[in-house]
Order: sequence, then C-alpha cells, then structure tokens
Amino acid sequence: MKQAGFTHIGTQDGTAILQRDFAGFKSCTVDVSTLKAVNVVSTIGVIFPVCEDWSSLERDYEHLKSMLTQKYGEPAEVVEKFQGRVTSDTNNEKLHELYMDRCTWYTTFETKNGDIQLSLQKGEYGQCFVLLEYYDKINTDTVRSAAMNDL
Repeated sequence: MKQAGFTHIGTQDGTAILQRDFAGFKSCTVDVSTLKAVNVVSTIGVIFPVCEDWSSLERDYEHLKSMLTQKYGEPAEVVEKFQGRVTSDTNNEKLHELYMDRCTWYTTFETKNGDIQLSLQKGEYGQCFVLLEYYDKINTDTVRSAAMNDL
C-alpha cells in the first residue's frame, strides 16, 4: 500500500490506518482490516472528508455512487430513507436525523470478488462523512473453508 502512495498513520485493534487522496477526494482515511486467524485482508474502508452540511454530504455520496455504478453496474440494493417522520424538509433536519441515527443511507454492489457498500455515517464526535467499504470474498471464504476443515 505504501508503494501506491498511502501514508501509514498507525494501527488500532489490528487495523492499519492509512491516508491518501482517493477517487478525487483529498486526505481520505483508509482502514485495512485483516482476519484475526490469518494475516489476510478482509475489509478495506475508505472514510471520505467530513462534511459540515447535508447538501455536501449527499453530493459526495451521489458522485461516488454514480462512479461505482459506472464501474460495477447497477447496485444490488439501495436504501435511502429517514425513519420516523415521512420526510425531512431542510438540510439541517436531514443532518440532524443522521446524527440521531434515524437515517439509513447506503448502496450495495455485489461483485465476484466481494461486496462494496457506500453509506452515510456519523463519527464519534458528530462529524458526518461518506464511507466506502470493500468486503473481500476470496480471503474470507478461504479462512472459512480452513475453519470448516477443523470441524
């Protein structure tokens, strides 16, 4: 990953934390998680820059969703809804619903190598951001197969 221009920021709970520009966005945080049983990558998460308002957050999400659709085809699942009230009218209300965990916003793509999920998330300190996660199917299936042989 270093050869690809990523800067290693640190490691937390077995997850390597890297930083680099990604898909046209500056200073993204990339978390690379491995399966504990063996040293193979299972998930890569890309945290895009924090957005201060709903319109910026939605714009970034829609831009990435469009790029992913162009690359991988139509998504397998799209859920973009607010719980509770029928609609949130203003950008501030929409952002508040995300802060309060009353907003589910994700798109999932299925590929032969694994699943890809794009979502809107809130951080520990109230920041909101777009998260892109890659779930590796081959490595996960390999570890599962080895575990099955133990049974």
